[in-house]
Amino acid sequence: MPVLTLHYPSAYGRFRCVGAQCPMTCCAGWRIAIDKASAKKYRRGGGAFGRRLRSAVDWRERRFKSENGRCPMLSEDLLCDIYKQMGEENMCRTCRNYPRHREDYGALHEIVLLPSCPEVARRIVMAPEPLKIVSAQRNRSSVDVAGVDHQFLHNILSVRAHMFHILYARKLPLNRRLAAVLALGRDVQRCGGNDERAVRLAKHYEQWIFTSNFDHRLRSVGENASAGFDRNVLFSLETVVPQWPGMLTEYVRLWQSGKLGAMVAKDGGSMDDYRYENLMAYYLYMYLPGAVYDGDIYTKVRLALFSVLVVRQMYQAAQIRMAAKEQPEDRNEYETKEPEEYEMFLQCVCVYSRQIDHSDSNLEILEDALCHNPGFSLAELFYEISVAFGGF
Repeated sequence: MPVLTLHYPSAYGRFRCVGAQCPMTCCAGWRIAIDKASAKKYRRGGGAFGRRLRSAVDWRERRFKSENGRCPMLSEDLLCDIYKQMGEENMCRTCRNYPRHREDYGALHEIVLLPSCPEVARRIVMAPEPLKIVSAQRNRSSVDVAGVDHQFLHNILSVRAHMFHILYARKLPLNRRLAAVLALGRDVQRCGGNDERAVRLAKHYEQWIFTSNFDHRLRSVGENASAGFDRNVLFSLETVVPQWPGMLTEYVRLWQSGKLGAMVAKDGGSMDDYRYENLMAYYLYMYLPGAVYDGDIYTKVRLALFSVLVVRQMYQAAQIRMAAKEQPEDRNEYETKEPEEYEMFLQCVCVYSRQIDHSDSNLEILEDALCHNPGFSLAELFYEISVAFGGF
């Protein structure tokens, strides 16, 4: 009997929607798509609630309308009225499944909890322990393996596991570990990812990053950088969440002013490194296996790193904005307090993920830029790592 292998983060079984306590409800900020089966149910609904439900749907686009940025079915107590009136089984597929998402790689399915959900970000990104991926197997009557090179997929997963080991080698500074994962992605691509040499190279990297030879490579590559990557690509993205344009504009303005680099010089780039370790590991988990379909391992690694860098710098911009608002005489310009600091970081992770991970067109724009724009070369990205997390 065919066997289907499932991978999922260890936090998957512990995840529970916090409902009205959520700081960024998934029922606001975007228009929710409705699957055909649910739309058919909603058209047939009777009584006053059925009429209200039908009036809440844009039938041409088959999405819920937006009322002041919120789903019309979101009640005053921040709970879903469809859930309360009709039960979970009658919610549309998007709302039933979110933030769960499944990627199909033939005989392997990987289950993702999307970090656009604050509770997912809290349980995975904000957890001090390393990301752990669980594997399980299920018997199936059939498994569709068409279009998947399973030897290539095996190599990708092996390389990813070595990248995780490098990321969590906490005896080394984070900037060095991020640079090592990026360089490994480039070298694996060069040697041909669909080759056992890729796995041997990844094993070699785990030891090489502790040597002076690797130090020399970091410095020599970084010397070829000019000014880092081109942030204008971010302005070409479609707006998915309303917070994005304002957060992006402020982030780029502060970057151009040099204030973000000043923050790193001040804190050494080491504050709460585990957040960025986990974020990088989770984006590798989400993106890297997709290379089995297009063969582009390096771009997937660059996309993961790009995401970490943007979240890091958007968070720094938010810290500066908060400090400017408070301005107490006895307060350091870049200090922050809990819980504001914690919530700010969660918001940056969630807004970025909603903007990128929920838009195929935005992902395509970024991948195209990362692949073809010389501003995203190894040297420029090494430079960006040094600016965001301190020099090598």
